[in-house]
Amino acid sequence: MTSDLLNHVQNQLATIRDRGLCADPVYRTRLSRPPIPADEISHFERGHGVRLPSGYRDFLTTCGLPEFSPGRELFLPTDRHPLIPSNGGRDVIDLTAEFPFTDAWDDDEVHDAVEEQAPDLDDRLEHYFSTSWVRGTLPLLDLGCGDLLILVLNGPERGNVWFDGRANWSGIFPKTLTRQSQTSTSQRPRLTFLEFYSAWLGEVIAGVPRVEQFV
Repeated sequence: MTSDLLNHVQNQLATIRDRGLCADPVYRTRLSRPPIPADEISHFERGHGVRLPSGYRDFLTTCGLPEFSPGRELFLPTDRHPLIPSNGGRDVIDLTAEFPFTDAWDDDEVHDAVEEQAPDLDDRLEHYFSTSWVRGTLPLLDLGCGDLLILVLNGPERGNVWFDGRANWSGIFPKTLTRQSQTSTSQRPRLTFLEFYSAWLGEVIAGVPRVEQFV
C-alpha cells in the first residue's frame, strides 16, 4: 500500500511539474531538497531514539522536499519547531514520548482566562503552549500565521497527521479531508503523510482554487 501510494505521489508530482501547475508563488516553498540519503535519515533516528513512519521516511528518501507545498514549507526531520524559541530546557519536544491525544483537544479555560485577563493568565498561557502537548511528534508543515501540521511518531496515532492551531486558539486535532475544524474529527478517517500529501496534489491537478483546498 505504501509503495503504491508513493508511486502515485511521484506521478502526481511529475504531472504538476510538466503542466506548470504550481507556478503560482502561493505554492512556492522557502526550502527544497533533493532526495535525502537513507543514512542521513538513519543518523537522525539513532540520535533521537525514534523511527520515522515508513511513508514519510520513504517520501524523504525518494522525493526529498519538493519545491512546492500547501503551506509555507515542508520541514525536514532535523528542522527545529518554528514556534520554539530555543533548543534547551523545557521547550524541547520529547520525540520519544507517546503523543497524548487520540481525539481533538483544546482548553476552554485558557480562552476564558484570556477574555477575562485572569490574574494567573501567564501561567495558563505557558501551560497551553507547552511543548508537552505535542510530545512524540515532528513539525511537518508550516501553514503560516502560527498554524502547523505535525506528524505523530509514537502511540495509537503514529503515522497520522495532526493540526496544531494553538497559535490561533484552535487547539490540536487530527487532520482530515476538510478545512481546519475540530468538529467531529473522531468520526472522520485519519490521514497518513502520504495520504495527506497525495490528496492535496490531487486537488492541485484538479484545479481546485487555493482558498477551497482542504489544507
